[in-house]
Amino acid sequence: MTQNALQPVLTPEGFQMLESLGKLGSYSPQLADKLNQGLRKRGVDPELVAAILTQLELRDEARAKFGGFADAMLLTRDGLEQATRLPVAAHHAARFRRAGCQKVADLGCGIGAESLAFAGVGLLVEAFEIDETTAAAALLNLRAFPEAKVTQADITKLNWKKLRKAGVDGAFADPARRDKHGRKLKPKHWKPPLDTVLAWRHEVPGENLGVKVAPGIDYQELPADAEVTWVSVGGDLVEAGIWLGDLREKPGRSALLIGADGHVRAALRDPSDSGKANAPVRAADTLKSEDDLGDWIFEPDAAVIRAGLVARAAELAGARLVSPGIAYLTGSGSLGAIPGKTGCDQDEALRDASLAATMKLGTYFRIERVCALDEKALKKTLKALGVRSLEVKKRGADISPAHLRKKILAKPNPEGEDLTLLATRIAGKHRAILARRIPDSIS
Repeated sequence: MTQNALQPVLTPEGFQMLESLGKLGSYSPQLADKLNQGLRKRGVDPELVAAILTQLELRDEARAKFGGFADAMLLTRDGLEQATRLPVAAHHAARFRRAGCQKVADLGCGIGAESLAFAGVGLLVEAFEIDETTAAAALLNLRAFPEAKVTQADITKLNWKKLRKAGVDGAFADPARRDKHGRKLKPKHWKPPLDTVLAWRHEVPGENLGVKVAPGIDYQELPADAEVTWVSVGGDLVEAGIWLGDLREKPGRSALLIGADGHVRAALRDPSDSGKANAPVRAADTLKSEDDLGDWIFEPDAAVIRAGLVARAAELAGARLVSPGIAYLTGSGSLGAIPGKTGCDQDEALRDASLAATMKLGTYFRIERVCALDEKALKKTLKALGVRSLEVKKRGADISPAHLRKKILAKPNPEGEDLTLLATRIAGKHRAILARRIPDSIS
């Protein structure tokens, strides 16, 4: 949906009709067809009909990010894609509160997701958006907070002296990383460029600036004195955040893992790091030979990996990398106390300190068998084992998981067991590890 296509529902009549139709139930193609026919028969303007149906569809998609708040929001496709998920935005807002900020400038606010989180914890908000229609949508989305201010403006031309005088003592920016041609990977091509955004730290009291960036950002693009936090939600890596001034807990790199339920599962940083966000990654110990493979594989969460904290996770788990540069860790002993294994209970699991410390930082797999990474041999092995379902994952192996699964498990055994195949390298040699995924039973 383009910004201009949003215009019809920004009118009082259009928005009122959207709100009334939004109460009819969850969006579906069938509901959309029914509404389309009914509204057109009533003589409703086709542009308004299209805008309403698009809003209902976007709201349905937005529930994954905003929960029930989505049902009262105006959205654009681009705005929804770039918007921060509500649980993550809540953590952003909490940083500003802990830093003692009172009024935050939301620079490039889009549809207002961050501003909602800021206002929701009692912060005053000055939001800016370059597109007039999107700014109008943000203002409407913030209607529950009448003290929040949204201004249509180019954020590269703001009067910082005026903002400071108005009480702004913190700022948050989310530079656009996409345009009509697709995703922009280099920070110098973002709008505004990252260097421009980071320079604003000198305009904000206390240098209290937060910047949302792509999680794949190169460490060399990061300010050395920042705290940079990689965030995952439900195992999906969603962002990295650059935090400066009093918004930092400590300079360096950290990971924040949020569960699918929106609650924090774990937070991790390396107590032995250099305190520089752009420092090289500390190397983890690695297997010397395939014979050293342990009883289990541990795959750290993506946020842990991107934050360069695999070595720290390995220390906590008492594990080593299966091969240089591959984020599969292996060790022995701990999984004897995993809940779900015959004769074990949760109390036994919790007695293993290393397991308890790492269970929420990723996924454990108990190794059942190690095979050559060969389709014919794997097909024969799976048939002998009587496998019902097979999850295929890869690190360090040039294979297509979907293609390999189709080739080696043509006839699943409905009475069989569920296995995971990890296509990887062990001490430099390509191997297939057949393993059982260990359920996360530590809440």
